[in-house]
Amino acid sequence: MPHFDINYQTVNIMDLVRVWRRFPDEDFAGIVGNAVKAVRETSLLRMWTESKQRQALGYWLEALYQLCTLGPAPEYRQYLAEAILIAEDLGLGLPPSLLGANPEVVRPEHRIPCPSPTDSRIRVANLSCGGKREFLAVNCSATAIELTWETNAPPALAWTAADEQLMPSGASPLMFRHEVGYQG
Repeated sequence: MPHFDINYQTVNIMDLVRVWRRFPDEDFAGIVGNAVKAVRETSLLRMWTESKQRQALGYWLEALYQLCTLGPAPEYRQYLAEAILIAEDLGLGLPPSLLGANPEVVRPEHRIPCPSPTDSRIRVANLSCGGKREFLAVNCSATAIELTWETNAPPALAWTAADEQLMPSGASPLMFRHEVGYQG
């Protein structure tokens, strides 16, 4: 490339993860981890948010989705939840992949329907793949919301909070805006 475009960083991360998925025996963890750190530990994410760089933020969501479906790292789930909050605050939609039907990630015969919460302030990312069920639920409001399902209620999930602590049976994982729940 004859120039450097910082808005393309998220596309590079997404593409690296896609290559890693195709060649799982290759060790891309360090490269991908450093690329994510370049977004998280610099002012890039803040700059994209303040300048409303919709493309960069959209690919950031997609890259994090791809990372979350590759492995169980809780920090990537936290980053995805934060990115969902940013997208919500900016009035952006979420990538369709978050519904769990990306054919690059989930084979058609392994797709699990994405549940629909009754409260429209809750966003759900369907991270189910490879035979495991996993959903990331994000409370996009500043108030406590009980998590109930309108459609496709997932059976018997074990919810954990953002700090990876298992939630008590019957407790809502969506008590605070920056707290997320996911089935691990």
